[in-house]
Amino acid sequence: MVEFHKTLSEQSVHLRFFFLDRLDARVAHERLVRQCFIDYENEMALVAECIDPQTGCREILCVGRLKRQLCPTDGELAVIVSDKCQGRGMGKKWYAG
Repeated sequence: MVEFHKTLSEQSVHLRFFFLDRLDARVAHERLVRQCFIDYENEMALVAECIDPQTGCREILCVGRLKRQLCPTDGELAVIVSDKCQGRGMGKKWYAG
């Protein structure tokens, strides 16, 4: 997740979170724990990743969060795509289902 956040421009961060959050705040241990250990009853984290064929290392390309709202049939979906993958239809695939 730390490496993923390093790939995001200030504009991408602002568009996702509606304010400019500094990198050190976004990758703080306490915040990452809250993002990674979720309440599966009320929220879900979704990740799109790829594996570099040369190194075998995994790379996160896109992160989404689905959260249940007060009305049990309503939810909120938020997606952030790594800057290098923007404009390639990644976000459309998340919303299209």
